[in-house]
Amino acid sequence: LGELIIWKNIKKIPTTLYQKSIHNGVIFSIDYNHNFLVTSSDDRSIKTFNIDENWKLTELKQFFGHTARVFACKVIKFDGEDNFLFLSAGEDSNLCIWRSDDGKLLAKMNVDASGGIWSVDYDAKNAIVLTSSSKGKLNRFRLRQILLENVCEDFTASICCEPAKIKFLSSGSLCVLDYNMNIFLHNSITNDWKRAAQLDAERQKVIVIEAWENRLFFMTRNSILIFDYDTASDSLQFTSELVIDHEKFSLQFEYFRA
Repeated sequence: LGELIIWKNIKKIPTTLYQKSIHNGVIFSIDYNHNFLVTSSDDRSIKTFNIDENWKLTELKQFFGHTARVFACKVIKFDGEDNFLFLSAGEDSNLCIWRSDDGKLLAKMNVDASGGIWSVDYDAKNAIVLTSSSKGKLNRFRLRQILLENVCEDFTASICCEPAKIKFLSSGSLCVLDYNMNIFLHNSITNDWKRAAQLDAERQKVIVIEAWENRLFFMTRNSILIFDYDTASDSLQFTSELVIDHEKFSLQFEYFRA
């Protein structure tokens, strides 16, 4: 339906604060940071909003720069207290970087001509952008480098797997999930890779990865797996599994997956 829905627990009751159809198609990704919210869709656009302290949304701009579905979007802070940028990437293999104040397209780069970009993440500590493609290719670059020189580095050869999903931790370490549900870690200091864990590919097929500081959340069909990253040992520790009652949450799950 292309709907954006925001809700909040008020006296332990989930209450809808905002519900509106904002795209002419499926919403593939959503990101919120620094009071900005950005969404991407198969209508080939991204939309940006500002959110105040009362969760009132103000639509800022709709960006058109892609020629196919936009699978990923990101709000990032770069080079200054109030300098915010929007990243978008999608099926056309292009990564676009937009300025938040006037919507100017600062850079557009074909990152991987052999396959669409499935996901993008940003390491704020080192100002590094990483993308993964449908062909299992990783590309990374320093943000300043792409803005000035329009070049990136093929990162694929350093890891012996086919990356499916990527997520940076606040420490700067990178988590990569491959198609066989193996979890790999890349240490940004030593530049080393290690396989940190393996999930049950039949029972624990991961749909989405989220991170909060050095904690990782893996959303599966009927549960959320929680891991903590130990910086001292450079390892992942399984914390808990939150099981979702599928009969109660089937509608929300289908909507979320779409």
